[in-house]
Amino acid sequence: MNKSILHCAVISPMFSYGNQKLELRPTELKGIMRYIYRIANHSVDTKLLYKVESKYFGDAEEHASPVRLQMKVAGIKLGLQPLLLHKPIDDKNKKKPHFEIGTTFDVVIRTLFRANKDVDEKPHEWYKELVLLSIVLGGLGKRTRRGRGCVTTTELTQKNNQQLLMWVTDHLNEINDNKFLYEIKNGVIVAVADLSRFKRPVIEKIEIGKEIKDINAFLESVDEAAHTIKCTWHKRMPDDKFATGFVVPKRDSNGSGRFSSSVIVSVTQTSDGIFPIYTYVKAIYNSSPLDIDCQERDEFISLIKGGLH
Repeated sequence: MNKSILHCAVISPMFSYGNQKLELRPTELKGIMRYIYRIANHSVDTKLLYKVESKYFGDAEEHASPVRLQMKVAGIKLGLQPLLLHKPIDDKNKKKPHFEIGTTFDVVIRTLFRANKDVDEKPHEWYKELVLLSIVLGGLGKRTRRGRGCVTTTELTQKNNQQLLMWVTDHLNEINDNKFLYEIKNGVIVAVADLSRFKRPVIEKIEIGKEIKDINAFLESVDEAAHTIKCTWHKRMPDDKFATGFVVPKRDSNGSGRFSSSVIVSVTQTSDGIFPIYTYVKAIYNSSPLDIDCQERDEFISLIKGGLH
């Protein structure tokens, strides 16, 4: 068994619950790891992708997970804040308990290697790096695609922005067996491979935004931009199919559901400061692409940036 410990600190309000109570949930972190692995992976064969993913992370049928995660709170700071900062506080937008910025916790990573040498396995360091990549591109709890629940670690704060971009690019390519499918162009990580063949979400590009001076002002700008983009694009998209997320109409599904935003806004901290990370994921709904030219998502990000002026 191999073991690593990451010392983490919350850098944006975290609304993470278990049984209606604030709780750090290892299963949620592993879920993010699986998702990031999936959208970074350039396997066109989805059945093969699921089969490989099950080997690396476990499944309910054949494979026990080779990686075990444990989260230990070190220093708790609790607060109350509404989920939507651009709206007035009322019965629909109540203040909710959350882990405040400055809460610290440890992530303990253990890997158990199996005796069956025929099973392809990843080394312990691969899982550790994937945990770090996952918390750069995502968060824990509610509204994680809108900048909530983000954390940092000493491993990340020791890197500057350029080093972070290079590290993210290298790990995306490592997930793809070190094929050069992503590279940095003009300060933005972009997929240089042909993504037109994919009928599922896959990372298109990743950009670091301008330094965040006031995290609550930034998150309010994100919430306002998310509201405005729906109002703006509703006139252009009468069927309400937004690349930035929408509720699935009941006529299109067996029940209510949602299409998660295909642009993820997260927050990270480097030696240069605290910055937003904008991750564009190919927008696919029922095998059909949305926002092919990224106009909607680019406008959404522009609204965020404009709201901070």
